Amino acid sequence: MKSNISDYFKGKKVLITGHNGFKGSWLTIMLHLYGAKIYGISLKEKKNSIYQKANLRKILKRNINCNIENKQKIKKHIKNINPEIIIHLAAQSLVLESHLNPYKTYMTNVIGTLNILDAAREVKNLKKILITTTDKVYNILLNKTFNETDEIKGIDPYSSSKVCSEHLIYSFKKTYFNKKNSPKLFVARSGNVIGGGDVSKNRIIPDILKSIKYKSNLNIRDPESVRPWQHVLDPLYGYLTLISKSNLIDKNYIWNFGPHKKNFKKVIDIVNEFSKEFKFSYKFIYNQFNETKELKINSFKANKILGWKTELDLYEAIFKIIEFEKLVKNKISIFRICVKQINDYKKKINKKNEN
Repeated sequence: MKSNISDYFKGKKVLITGHNGFKGSWLTIMLHLYGAKIYGISLKEKKNSIYQKANLRKILKRNINCNIENKQKIKKHIKNINPEIIIHLAAQSLVLESHLNPYKTYMTNVIGTLNILDAAREVKNLKKILITTTDKVYNILLNKTFNETDEIKGIDPYSSSKVCSEHLIYSFKKTYFNKKNSPKLFVARSGNVIGGGDVSKNRIIPDILKSIKYKSNLNIRDPESVRPWQHVLDPLYGYLTLISKSNLIDKNYIWNFGPHKKNFKKVIDIVNEFSKEFKFSYKFIYNQFNETKELKINSFKANKILGWKTELDLYEAIFKIIEFEKLVKNKISIFRICVKQINDYKKKINKKNEN
């Protein structure tokens, strides 16, 4: 199945929700390099985020700070933008935060998604909608490697909120986006995304980097837990591949974009890799919340139909994070660093395709 992502996105109006978050910032730069006209809706960016440090507002057609829970404002903004493509990333994506504030988690992840979908019904030029959920929607009690057709059953508030949003998406797809000329609607599930510039709380990579920077003790939750680690560029490239090729896809609307099985590693393995390069101290702490001990997803469908697969193994991903930090320390601009790593990634894919 052939498709040129650069040709497809060049000149297209793309709306990203959550554009100033970690994944959203990398996606914004990728789409900029592909020549898209980018619009963003998000809460105000975090201090010291990639978005802020790389001054990504300058490459947007429009930057809108708005809570996706606000139905009327969201509908007005989306209707005014009239995008051809919507990529919905905005979410409360932290498991621990969902335990502490379940109401906010459900409001953002369920009602926020409802508002985006409801607004999308009135967008004249809209052709495609991609909504990201999570690999954590699956029934973890089954203890298996999950395919897209497996049962979904969220246990913690975060996972549950994403399951609710997926039921919502299914309903809208069958009820409102079911005609031949309706926008195509897709769901993307990916693994534990890592990469340079992440400043999120209670995530292992940002916590390690803080410990190194401030020479503080690192607290590690559940060091033996296994996660499907993947560099941020891998799933983002998968999302863009799906959108660009989706005119050739009929019935498939849920897609796993998880890493190769060799990237299923323990939390302590991540810590050990960084300890080879940097000196920092750490200790294990008891986790009072019931987080998944092992989570694995199968991306065979994306590999077979889209030709997508993980390009960076865990050690390459960690190398890119370390490279990112060293270049920042050498006062190279964040924007240039991101562009370099994206171009290196594209060269790796092009070289693979030539062989």
